[in-house]
Amino acid sequence: MKKLALFCALLCIVLLSACGKKIKTDANGKEDFNAFYEQFYKDSIFQLQRIEFPMAGLSSEGKEKIWDESNWKLQIPLKKEDPDLKIILQIDEKFARERIIYQNAFIAERNYNLDASGKKWLLIYYAELHIPNNQSDRISSGQADTLGSEHPDVDTTAAN
Repeated sequence: MKKLALFCALLCIVLLSACGKKIKTDANGKEDFNAFYEQFYKDSIFQLQRIEFPMAGLSSEGKEKIWDESNWKLQIPLKKEDPDLKIILQIDEKFARERIIYQNAFIAERNYNLDASGKKWLLIYYAELHIPNNQSDRISSGQADTLGSEHPDVDTTAAN
């Protein structure tokens, strides 16, 4: 019984220390986006803490969807060496947009923003991999870098 209690206590300590991992910040306490991004995709607990639920987005059919804790699918790191995959990441001071293009036909989008304190990054929009409406010809013609956001509240010129 004592061994079980000791094991449980050690497990709790390990889990708490993993959950409390600090993200690299600047002198003002603002998180480094790249450090946040890496942690977001390797730590499922951290990921769920850093999503602004309910969250707008698109389903794999390209239809508007509201994501919440009950229908969220944990995101995993992408295999950047996949030749069919193109990742476009635009980052500015308060906003980041990631577009994932697969086989020059499908697109996914993730938008991130700083929280109200201006220090912590959050995922605020997610469009699953889908065929974009009215933009298929732009992807297949190699102009994927100029795609606008499918999010109605995103100014596509702000992240350049």
